[in-house]
Amino acid sequence: FYKSHSSYSEVYLMGHSLGGVCASICLSKTSLNYKGIIFLASYPDKQLGDKYKALSIYGSEDHVLNMDAYNKNISNFPNGYQTNIIEGGNHSGFAYYGNQNGDGVALITKEEQISLTVNYISSFIN
Repeated sequence: FYKSHSSYSEVYLMGHSLGGVCASICLSKTSLNYKGIIFLASYPDKQLGDKYKALSIYGSEDHVLNMDAYNKNISNFPNGYQTNIIEGGNHSGFAYYGNQNGDGVALITKEEQISLTVNYISSFIN
């Protein structure tokens, strides 16, 4: 991936849950020229600086995302970051891995949550 990275004009990192935290750590330490980062039910636990665009998406019924930690780390997002809350979405609704233990009950289907997520990401990138 890193070698082919230079052939793209805009590259974003994206991660779900702990994957988003890991992506933010990588982004905070890289010298590669990423355009930004997308967090799915996640947040940065390292200061990202304002050279990146950032998007945060989570579901209103997410009971896995630690909102205290999310709110504690809001200052790590770049200025001007965007947030989209998917009404009726939960933590597990971003993929087809089953329901995560302790998650809230989704009020929309996985297909609806994934479709909304794709639309939010497309709008953010474009």
